[in-house]
Amino acid sequence: MDKIISTAKAAGLKDGDFLLDGLVMTVAADADACNHTLETLRLYREKYGYPATMGLSNISFGLPNRPLINSTFFTMCLAAGLDAPIMNPYDESMQNALMASMALLGKDPNGRDFSRNEKNLAVPKKAAVAKHVELTPLDALKAAVIEGEADEIGTLVENAINAGLEPNEITEKALTAAMNEIGVDFGAGRVFLPQVLLSAEAMRSAFIKLKEKFPAASESTKGTVVLATVKGDVHDLGKNIVGALLENSGFNLIDLGKDVPAEDIVAAARDNKAAIVGLCAQRLPQNMGIPADQIQVLSPTRKGGVGTMSLNKMLQDALNPAAPDKKERQFGEFTFREGDRVMQIRNNYDIMWKR
Repeated sequence: MDKIISTAKAAGLKDGDFLLDGLVMTVAADADACNHTLETLRLYREKYGYPATMGLSNISFGLPNRPLINSTFFTMCLAAGLDAPIMNPYDESMQNALMASMALLGKDPNGRDFSRNEKNLAVPKKAAVAKHVELTPLDALKAAVIEGEADEIGTLVENAINAGLEPNEITEKALTAAMNEIGVDFGAGRVFLPQVLLSAEAMRSAFIKLKEKFPAASESTKGTVVLATVKGDVHDLGKNIVGALLENSGFNLIDLGKDVPAEDIVAAARDNKAAIVGLCAQRLPQNMGIPADQIQVLSPTRKGGVGTMSLNKMLQDALNPAAPDKKERQFGEFTFREGDRVMQIRNNYDIMWKR
């Protein structure tokens, strides 16, 4: 290969002119054929840095169920550095292998395209929404949040403001309405986590623009929330989603990050007079990693102290079965009614609050 490349360069070819083609033999005749091919692809990438191509189907010659062998081999080659496969583009198994590989290798960030593909959805997509230019300012903004189009959000917020809409109306009828719809679709299996994250980021961009345009309105807050992933744990996906939604809903958010010592969480809650402390972990230890004596620090009045329980338990208490004649219960500013469906946060996201 070195000789071929040096000779080609001497003839006037440049680095960008090369596409290396690896030899593929059938595993029916050579047990190490697949391993040799993968080693070749890695060598091409590491030593030469040139893109690689190859025909795939010869790997399965002489074997039954060739589409299964070919699609599996395809995914392995992509991971080893294959750039331009020679394959049947109409083969569904190859299409699926390519789609899944792009998500796993980070070329489809967070599996966004994978999640949007109709064939991966258990529930059919909703009908496409009209283009933004055909919608009212509120509907265009709502559609952009649902589609996760953060780059367009700033312009759409300005359009809504220029149309005479107040910040509260923009928030309630476009931004919050969009996230409510995303929540319903997520529960129904029409959208997945990548879309939820994109929508939350788009909503966050909208709120940033609103704060720029109406700084006085952004000074009011519903209270301070401290979020953290507990010491010894680095899981923070649920925390980030909840944090974005809380901040977008008007709370003052203090995110301490992940692997946070208990004493730092307590200090932040106390120093900032937090109304709510939310802790995230894959598995939460007793008291969510905060010793009882440190929990007590947060409640100097000792009137009931500080309670800890999961959202599920919190809602069970709100709908106290000991009072069967009562069809609804008040919990803070929220009213829970008999038969209500409540979205459960599945990664043991717990809340600590002052009783």
